[in-house]
Amino acid sequence: MSHERTSTAATLAFIAMAAAARAAEPPPPPRKPDRPVKLHVVYSRFQADKKIASMPYTLVANANGQEARLRMGIHVPLRYEGKEFPGNTVYKSVGNTMACRIEPREDGRFAADCEIEQSSLYAGEAERRSAGAPLEPPALRSFEFKSVLLLADGETQQYASATDPVTGEVLKIDMTLQVVK
Repeated sequence: MSHERTSTAATLAFIAMAAAARAAEPPPPPRKPDRPVKLHVVYSRFQADKKIASMPYTLVANANGQEARLRMGIHVPLRYEGKEFPGNTVYKSVGNTMACRIEPREDGRFAADCEIEQSSLYAGEAERRSAGAPLEPPALRSFEFKSVLLLADGETQQYASATDPVTGEVLKIDMTLQVVK
């Protein structure tokens, strides 16, 4: 019987020590409330100094570090001429994809950690199809960029700028962050 009392006393002592250790730990910091924000993203294409296209998008998210994702595009049919599946059609996604994690900073600004992908058909492809020319595999161009941009409420900054090495077209991406009130 004395062995059972010793075992029970040791168990109770262990439980008391564990409870005391938990009580000594500082409580987790209070969770900051989510701050809803809008991230306005504008893709602009230029040929020399002339703007030839502007595509605006708005990504609505909570500034809490969770990912928000936006996808806009089409699936382009491509003929696959492999040995296993001759004449098979596969589809390639073409369009814009944005994935962002937005977090508030102590200085009042927001860190927008974004990854942007854009793919498109070269303009010559659409013109050939409308003229009744045979559909050949289209030429696709792509642009990918990942970076963190620091933005204050209402501030606009250029996120990226790149020149297409084939056409000389310039793609510029501007971002504006707006806190939803």
